[in-house]
Amino acid sequence: WPAVVHIVCGTAFNLIAPLQFAALIRQRYRVWHRWSGRVLIICALGAAASSLWMNHFYPAFGGTMKYLGIVAHNVVLVGSIAMSVQAILKRDVLRHRAWRWRQC
Repeated sequence: WPAVVHIVCGTAFNLIAPLQFAALIRQRYRVWHRWSGRVLIICALGAAASSLWMNHFYPAFGGTMKYLGIVAHNVVLVGSIAMSVQAILKRDVLRHRAWRWRQC
């Protein structure tokens, strides 16, 4: 199940993210931008959680450096999403934009 969650969430994230960050779509279709952002948050958290689960329970592939690299990547991913969400909830669009670009 973790592999299926990771593949589904990762695929959805990679298909929706370019549309989320396209300036033309973001400006003209604000509802799309808001809802796709929510979907991207769920997909990113699902992919991160499944990645950490697989990394912990299947550690034989790759060794210690791979293990620590995946943990670090997920910490940065979840942290940047949290900072982006926090900024937009406070209606600080400039800070929101700064954090979303760090996710790419």
